[in-house]
Amino acid sequence: MESLVRLCRTLANYRRLAIVRLLAIAGEQAASAISKALGTSPAETSNELRMLVANGVLWQRRSGRYVYYDISKSTVDRRQPIISLLKGSFSKKLPGKRKLADLVRWREAANGCPADKHIYACLTAFTHPRRLQILKHLTERGPATRLALSSALSMSEAASERQLDKLVRRGVVTRTHNGLEYVYSLRKSLDAEFDSRLLACVLKCLEAGESDPTLVQV
Repeated sequence: MESLVRLCRTLANYRRLAIVRLLAIAGEQAASAISKALGTSPAETSNELRMLVANGVLWQRRSGRYVYYDISKSTVDRRQPIISLLKGSFSKKLPGKRKLADLVRWREAANGCPADKHIYACLTAFTHPRRLQILKHLTERGPATRLALSSALSMSEAASERQLDKLVRRGVVTRTHNGLEYVYSLRKSLDAEFDSRLLACVLKCLEAGESDPTLVQV
């Protein structure tokens, strides 16, 4: 579960989303080309790339003096469907012959791909382990009250209320009043296609359990 949180936290960053978008559309690129497109120093770019590699989003290879990066195609990392979803969504932008710097700045919605701010908001629903615990419980046990969730997950009422509010604001969980208190339910089908597919990927990952054999600490 923690590795899933780290993945979503890594991707919930506009600069790193820009890197993923660039590689999804333009394909493998040298670190120097990515740095030039971002308009950041090699050290800053290297830090962002290192985080993306460490959390399974990118793979790297060295050729002479250069290091090249591309989006991961792992067949064993159970988080891969989330990475593939992001890559597939960005690749729909179909830029033609746009420059790499244009791809970095291209943050608005296009050709069925939501805007970066929308993707960012979706990802932040899954950036806390407590929220994932709640989602897992609602998936396995069905609707529950806040008190029931607090008791089942050994979570304080204040913490459960805070995390549930976040999930409700992100549209992942619904809240209905039963006359005594609120009952929370998982929304398995969301309004936007990207949102629904991301939630499905997260739930599948939670169901499968934590397994990150490709995780590399750098």
